[in-house]
Amino acid sequence: NPAVSMPDLERTKAALMRSPFTIYQDAYYPTETSQYAHILLPAAQWGEKTGTMTNSERVVTLCPAFRDPIGQAKPDWEIFAEVGRRLGFHKQFNFANSAQVYQEFVRLTRNRPCDLSGLSHDRLMVSGPIQSPCPETETEINRTPKRLYTDLRFNTPDGRAQFGAYYSKGLAEPPDPDYPLVLTTGRLYGHWHT
Repeated sequence: NPAVSMPDLERTKAALMRSPFTIYQDAYYPTETSQYAHILLPAAQWGEKTGTMTNSERVVTLCPAFRDPIGQAKPDWEIFAEVGRRLGFHKQFNFANSAQVYQEFVRLTRNRPCDLSGLSHDRLMVSGPIQSPCPETETEINRTPKRLYTDLRFNTPDGRAQFGAYYSKGLAEPPDPDYPLVLTTGRLYGHWHT
């Protein structure tokens, strides 16, 4: 819901007003952003779609849907796949379920620091949560919990950190006599995404 969650709301709303064609997907209606949309796509809630979740310790958990979506709502993967097919990419978006989407994703991670190529919905259903990385060559027998970067090397060719300079452009809305305060927003734990 970017008309609520973006840091510079006036700039966000102005951009949404200028957009010649906005497609908005959400599980709720109406929302602050839905009034800017030309097309609304009803999305399923988290409990109405099967997928994986990864926590901050890199533990991947399969989260099966516990109910069907209501009305015309669809899981995210179905919405994206249908849009892709309607744009002419039938072969690239020929998924039958979220497990197939996940298989494409884990193939893309092969031989990378975040290698998940050994995971699948089926394996997670049988084995339960599994910590990444988990390459396809790793089995339950040789799995051990992994603490990364204990060798003090970064994932760069020379193993050293690469820093980028950043120059602040100042506040988007600096204080003035009418609005003399700089406020930050707090987030509720259960509503981190908005």
